[in-house]
Amino acid sequence: MTQRLVTLASSAPGFYGLNKQQSGDVLPAGWASEAKNAAFDTIGRLAARKGCKNQHSSSVASNPESGHEYIDGAGNRLKIFAADNKIYKEVSGTITDISGTITTPTANDWQFTNFNGKCIAVQAGHDPIFMATTGGSFADIVMGTSTYDLLTIEPNNILAAFGRCWFIKDNFLYFSDPLDETVVDGRLNLFSVWRHGSDEGVVLSEFNGLLLIFGRRNIAIYQGAGDPVGVGFGLVENIADIGCIARDSIQSIGTDLMFLSYTGVRSLRRTIQDGNAPLNDVSRNNRDYILGFYSEAEKIRSVHFEKDRFYLLSFPSKSKVFCFDVLSPLEDGSFRMTEWDVEHNCYIATYDSELYIGHNNFFCKYEGYTDGQTSAGVAGTTYSYNFEGPWNDFGEEVQGYLKIPKKGTLYFYSEQSTSINYKWAFDYKDDFETRQIISRAFDVSEWNIDEWGLAEFGSIGGFEETRVRCSRSGRIIKFGCEVPVVGGEFALQRIDVQAKIGKLVP
Repeated sequence: MTQRLVTLASSAPGFYGLNKQQSGDVLPAGWASEAKNAAFDTIGRLAARKGCKNQHSSSVASNPESGHEYIDGAGNRLKIFAADNKIYKEVSGTITDISGTITTPTANDWQFTNFNGKCIAVQAGHDPIFMATTGGSFADIVMGTSTYDLLTIEPNNILAAFGRCWFIKDNFLYFSDPLDETVVDGRLNLFSVWRHGSDEGVVLSEFNGLLLIFGRRNIAIYQGAGDPVGVGFGLVENIADIGCIARDSIQSIGTDLMFLSYTGVRSLRRTIQDGNAPLNDVSRNNRDYILGFYSEAEKIRSVHFEKDRFYLLSFPSKSKVFCFDVLSPLEDGSFRMTEWDVEHNCYIATYDSELYIGHNNFFCKYEGYTDGQTSAGVAGTTYSYNFEGPWNDFGEEVQGYLKIPKKGTLYFYSEQSTSINYKWAFDYKDDFETRQIISRAFDVSEWNIDEWGLAEFGSIGGFEETRVRCSRSGRIIKFGCEVPVVGGEFALQRIDVQAKIGKLVP
């Protein structure tokens, strides 16, 4: 046995995504025990995430904490965000205060929606506000003759659906007259709806023609919301022991909804199919890790970005973002996940398939490969792509034997010249041995020629294969790499390890 060589090959490192739930166990090579600042690219590789490019030259006084794309009745589109207890619009790199005549806010936690050509917004402790055109500014809503006064209720959530505005506050659901947000004559007392006693209304949503009312521990599903005062309006189902604990975690992902619950990140369709089974969540491989970042005071944000096929869940005060690949669920129904070490305070996924982010006191675009890149497209801060595979014993036949790694081979795609730290550790101790690799630079040109002074096809990367000599020994081994992202794409393609098999370890 002392002369035998075995090869551990991982043709798609981290393909199954991050698994913190079992990171202390021996797992198949496709899992990752660390997958930081990474996302799955179009061919399924674990690649570096993109960065943030500032959309304006001067910072605002505080982080943008909520945002929206307003589309008016004529189809005009406008990106707006809330910061500094004001509301701004961004047009061609210029930001303008459009707070208008609203009562001065004390927070930036607005939830915006488009309704009947207007933009309407609510947040707890504030009068609801509206803007009538993309060229206008905001004003407080003036209530018509109504049974219920929104200026007294000050709802924290709004839904525009079924031709009405719907609002939720504590244990009451309110709804407006058709196409008139200023007249609110309808109310539903949710105390009579929640199972297992009382709950607290968090967020409303529409799904497949149904009205969904999310409490913290219940989901009430209603049909007939087109006529909530008619005989067809009624409770279809009440799912107990599962709810939504963060208003802005809920996102439509095509034919499904995702949201954060006390039992992890859930899929509504799967929740309906499986009832209240607490383990059937899309974050099952990282559930406890994610919930460890939750606090009731955290302003959790999320977005579904269809272009890159992911759902992002952000915990801004913890500088942590969880990235779920929503295109290709694993066999157990969970979604592949990575994590980003970055502070994202709000998101806007726009009609023209661009993603905007509130980051570091700027309204930014998800673009390039540095964070805080200036609006002129230069500078910015680097971030670290970090992949670690699972603990691996090289298979049942040799699992009890000492492994002496001799050679590691790393295959990757890169558009940057940077140092890559290839690393390995033994026997459940994360004291890594490292070897540094320098990836080569690639010319930004066609055929390495800058034709007529123009880089015709933009940044062109290339594949590299590098080998390193390894050292030390152990029975269980983990391999990985850490890469500073300095302005170009990086994707991990394959890791091979050759090891000599030593003596049987008692």
